[in-house]
Amino acid sequence: MVCKPVEWKSTVVNPTTLAEVRGGYLSQPTGDIYHRYRLLTSHDNSHFFIKLEPDSRHGLLTIMPVINKLQAIPFEIHREGLSFILNNRDYLEECGILMPSEIDKRCRKILYCSAPFHYKSFQSYTESNEWYNDNKSSFNTSDHSLIEFALHAKKPFQFIANVLSLERKTDPSTIPVTQDASSSAYQIMSYFLLDVELANRTNLISIDDKIHDLYTKLIEELRDYLKVHLRSSLASVVCPRIDRKLVKAIFMPLIYGKTVISTTKDIHNSLSSLLTNQ
Repeated sequence: MVCKPVEWKSTVVNPTTLAEVRGGYLSQPTGDIYHRYRLLTSHDNSHFFIKLEPDSRHGLLTIMPVINKLQAIPFEIHREGLSFILNNRDYLEECGILMPSEIDKRCRKILYCSAPFHYKSFQSYTESNEWYNDNKSSFNTSDHSLIEFALHAKKPFQFIANVLSLERKTDPSTIPVTQDASSSAYQIMSYFLLDVELANRTNLISIDDKIHDLYTKLIEELRDYLKVHLRSSLASVVCPRIDRKLVKAIFMPLIYGKTVISTTKDIHNSLSSLLTNQ
């Protein structure tokens, strides 16, 4: 566990609702955070008004010590079980209990696409694959050549890890994260809304083999909106200063519950040089 959970206990002698119970990772922030930011889970007890029947109240108080003991035990690897699986992997795959090693081929395909992006940005997947093939002889001759080539990468160690898995017969499934998600919350939104255009913009699917940047596209749309709703003199000053950093600061956390107050603060900090005392 990353952080030990708080022990479960009742805030009153005889709890009647679930809101009167605290513990685990359900903590209660205090101070200015309530007034400036909206949390994913509300601090309003009425939102958690799950009534406890008389019989369940006693059971809840009885089971809390058991829960506390269970959550205090850190997870450990069952080394004997893991060793058994590794030693009998082929037979387990043959019996259908384990996923066959064919999955390694799919992992390698993912690595083949992700490795170039750890080095630099590309406009399309085709371009990234061509770049990898063209430069493979430069970084795959020795460890030193790989290190020297990775010096100029955006993420040197991720690039090296991907290359090693592709070229040095390393098990690709041992790399937990091959590439960071792009606008993952908006990807999920496009999936549930079946919005093909948004899915393409967030690179969830590829219609045109291009790598899209959602926030760059939002810059254009936000500028068009401001030109319509602001005075032309003000729009001519503000619009050129709307950059990707500001747009991402506004729209990326917006889907997680970013408030108007917090958004206003970001805009104020970004455009404060344009503001007068009035």
